[in-house]
Amino acid sequence: MQRTAGYSVMLAAAFAAASAAGAGRAPSAFSAAEAAMTPAATGRVRATGRGRLPRRAGSEAQRRLMARRAAVVEAYKNAAMRLGMGRSVVSAGTGTETVHGFIRGVELIETRYYRDGGVEAEVEFTVPAEAVPVAPPAEDPRGGEEELLMVEKGGGPMPEEEWREILGGGGR
Repeated sequence: MQRTAGYSVMLAAAFAAASAAGAGRAPSAFSAAEAAMTPAATGRVRATGRGRLPRRAGSEAQRRLMARRAAVVEAYKNAAMRLGMGRSVVSAGTGTETVHGFIRGVELIETRYYRDGGVEAEVEFTVPAEAVPVAPPAEDPRGGEEELLMVEKGGGPMPEEEWREILGGGGR
């Protein structure tokens, strides 16, 4: 009981900070259609994370799974940063990001696999509408230049055949 109360307080403080951070922004800078699509209007937050194949890993299958996990973890981090739970610090040419927060009810919406080994994961979760600062939609940083290999919808269990196809193993 005590642990749950601590998480609630921490989450409430993060929502208050996110609300205060977004209070100075002018939502009138966007069209009515864009404003209707923002997370502030819907109470839903979406975030995308990217993962790359690691240089060293046991097998190709392990490398692909590690890239997928990296993409999901980065998506969680980006969601927390979007709510004002983290900070970025750049020093001596290196970038460090720290995130402290508690988010629950996160749903994996889509996972995209690219031919170059890159993976993108998109997550979504619900928050109180007043907790989300209004921001314009993010541009696609890939710019559509890389060829999409596969898209996985949802985060539920996948049949073994699909995993084998993703991991390049084909049959047994």
